[in-house]
Amino acid sequence: RQPIATVLQYNPRTDTWTERSSMSFARHRHSAAVMQGKIYIFGGKVRANGPPLAKVEEYDPATDTWTSKAWMPTARILQCATAVNGKIYVIGGGEYYDSPPYPAVVSGAT
Repeated sequence: RQPIATVLQYNPRTDTWTERSSMSFARHRHSAAVMQGKIYIFGGKVRANGPPLAKVEEYDPATDTWTSKAWMPTARILQCATAVNGKIYVIGGGEYYDSPPYPAVVSGAT
């Protein structure tokens, strides 16, 4: 399976899908969190057998644009991300499926 960069927007009222601006590159095994109306994408991989990423991107649905943000201190896949009280927490994950988990990273995205 190949990673994809496509972003789709679902409208439950009309039960329709609309294609939006793609991520800067295809990735998979990443995580996402929503804060202050923006979507943040963390880590993942570009290739199934490639190294994990530390890259962070912010998507603004209002303008349909992507912005690169500060990279995480550790590259990771299969992590969890959630927003609480104005901060995003990236929790766990690892370099590979059987690697030991990483501690949490806190992002003060504003």
